[in-house]
Amino acid sequence: MTKKVFLNSLLVFIYTVVIFLSCNTDIYAEPTVVSTVPANGATDVSPDLEMVTIHFSVSMDPSSRSITSNFPYSSWTWTENDTVLNLIKNTQIPLSKGETYMIMLNPQGIAGFRDAQFNPLPETTLYFTVPRNENAPPPEVVSTTPANGETNISKDLQTVSIRFSNPMNPSYSNIVSNFPAYTRSWSENNTVLNLTRNDLSTSLQSAFTYNFSLNSTGSIFFRDNEGNPLANTTFSFTTEATDVTPPYVISTTPANGAKNVSRDLQSISIRFSEPMNPGFGGVANSNFPEASGSWSENYTVLTRTKKDSTARLYCGGLYSFELNPSLVTDPFLFRDTQGNLLPYTTFSFITAEEYDEN
Repeated sequence: MTKKVFLNSLLVFIYTVVIFLSCNTDIYAEPTVVSTVPANGATDVSPDLEMVTIHFSVSMDPSSRSITSNFPYSSWTWTENDTVLNLIKNTQIPLSKGETYMIMLNPQGIAGFRDAQFNPLPETTLYFTVPRNENAPPPEVVSTTPANGETNISKDLQTVSIRFSNPMNPSYSNIVSNFPAYTRSWSENNTVLNLTRNDLSTSLQSAFTYNFSLNSTGSIFFRDNEGNPLANTTFSFTTEATDVTPPYVISTTPANGAKNVSRDLQSISIRFSEPMNPGFGGVANSNFPEASGSWSENYTVLTRTKKDSTARLYCGGLYSFELNPSLVTDPFLFRDTQGNLLPYTTFSFITAEEYDEN
């Protein structure tokens, strides 16, 4: 009986602990920086800025902090229930034009900043820039090729281009990307940066999103000739999916099942649903006279023309054609440019009962 009571008590205890933990998950959540003034990464901050404001996700422990910064603050205050930290600039030290100011909270893992539950803030880097020339707008990314968010991009894409609003300093750049290894080159006026893949023999991944981040958080490398940095800019594109849809025959000339076809017919045409690989395919098991084949410019139409243009077709003859019959070996089967095989296809027509004059 005593053992049973003990087990029941243990189960109640475990249940209580589980309920407590599930209802108090916020106790163990890391605090984060929600917003800042100036905004993180801002590039148009006035040199007359008097204070930097940092808003945290939860109430912080005001007795502990750890900051590394070149921002010349002389004092700080906590407000709004210890969720907002104000760094007040030293009025004796002006902000420098063209300077980027960094503020690192809990650098190198030092757990100075922590919330009221003593959960440490992760290492966090904030930065803003005072422009060198307040009348000159900071550079921006005007466009990219491929365009941001574009899909169905060819897997054979060789170059990504980024166009800037201002001439850039070509000595500085910072890109974080999953795009394969590339070589950088600038246009003559330094407004377009081209990223050209080094290995063109390998296609890009199928249905894959490639991301690019310029001047990612904490980076100030991209800048124009005035020294004004580019704000953090991201773009992406997605490559085409591998085509697994087989081609098919849209139409034939003469049409399948046509009757009273002229005995003087010189050629037949087969129109496919998509561009075909011209190195493969042959019409098999046909009683049509010996013919030579030719493809349209986009490889969607195959035309077979009789070699003997003087010989007439049989009177009332049934002419049939088979494409990709099972007896034909793979190297000769019709297929599209992605290698998808054409299904077995047949068509036929009957010539007119028009007899030759003796």
